[in-house]
Amino acid sequence: GTAAGNAQLGLRYTAGKNAWLASVQGQKYYIDYDVNRNQAGVNLQWLHTAGERTQYSVFLQGLGQRLPAQSIREVNQYMGGVGVVHLVPGKGNPVVYASAFVGTDDERTDNRADFGRNFYGLRAGGQYSFREELKLIASISYQYSRYGADDPLFQQTRRDHFVFLRGGLEYSYGENWVFTPELRYMLNDSTLPINHFDRWQLMATARFNF
Repeated sequence: GTAAGNAQLGLRYTAGKNAWLASVQGQKYYIDYDVNRNQAGVNLQWLHTAGERTQYSVFLQGLGQRLPAQSIREVNQYMGGVGVVHLVPGKGNPVVYASAFVGTDDERTDNRADFGRNFYGLRAGGQYSFREELKLIASISYQYSRYGADDPLFQQTRRDHFVFLRGGLEYSYGENWVFTPELRYMLNDSTLPINHFDRWQLMATARFNF
């Protein structure tokens, strides 16, 4: 089985139409009770409110990924991007958003550039409110990755086209609980056959806000 533990701590400063956010985050991912992956990073974000319905953002992230059983695959990831959120006038208070990002995974093993990569992508999505406590949510994202050298086994450079679709409902119960049943689809079209896959997921999550 698999399990994950996540933690995040941040600060927000607001002045007029601008807000600055800084946070640190960490994750431990387990497979069969053994630590498979550790992640820790820093996030910085600037938000600018333009009018009553639109907000722009610029974000930067630095993230270290450590693999106790496969240290040769460890990378440091650096990413930045821009985004926009817009509240559409009309029934259901529709909200739409989009962002674009670019980044790199810097391999920690000097002679294994095939584990490093450059990537860029786009995200878009939105929500529609049936009632104050019930919302329809949907999103789509695309990411292209090109790795730094030929794979030693397949003797070609790995390139991935990754697509992620998500749709579901978000139900708020009381002041603290949020329940989210959703359907997800992922497709990774890769030049290396072992990295090519598509996957459907039906899942439900519960979140308690303090």
